[in-house]
Amino acid sequence: MKQKFHKWFWVWEFEKEEQWLNAMAAKGFGLCHVGIATYWFEDIEPGEYTYYLELAENHPDSAIGKEYLDFLSECGTEYVGNYLRWTYLRRKTADGPFELHADLDSKIAHLKRIIALVLPFIFLNLWSAYMNLHRGLTFHSDSNMLVSGLNLGVFLLLLYAEIRIWVQMHKLKKERQLHE
Repeated sequence: MKQKFHKWFWVWEFEKEEQWLNAMAAKGFGLCHVGIATYWFEDIEPGEYTYYLELAENHPDSAIGKEYLDFLSECGTEYVGNYLRWTYLRRKTADGPFELHADLDSKIAHLKRIIALVLPFIFLNLWSAYMNLHRGLTFHSDSNMLVSGLNLGVFLLLLYAEIRIWVQMHKLKKERQLHE
């Protein structure tokens, strides 16, 4: 039987989302489809799968993305679905530990991809906040002032996300330096 759950995770909470998916799998809910803050689960044996969430370098529908998924499939990893470039993967728990980014360099590269994804939206919202503020002040438009405030709020939220991810990446870089 399929069940639908709605749950929101911020971009910097991808590890928390992954933990939640694995907790659901431990209860016998296997992710079978994903959308915007929407997850569809099917019945599985409790703990049958281990889930992993990755911001892929290439969209899963692209030729390179499909090659990557084929490679993972050959290694026993199953593609569940994606939302934009966020890719949801699973592997049979009996096949052993599942971690795509086991070394520090690949973890850092993954965080850099997330930073690169968020950065354009930061600038877009800052620019849009400025433009709407300018129009609101020039034309005495309350709607432009409201949109400017909303853009500024989104800008601050995304900036916060970027800082959180950057701090996480910086810690990994320091850890890598300790091991060199």
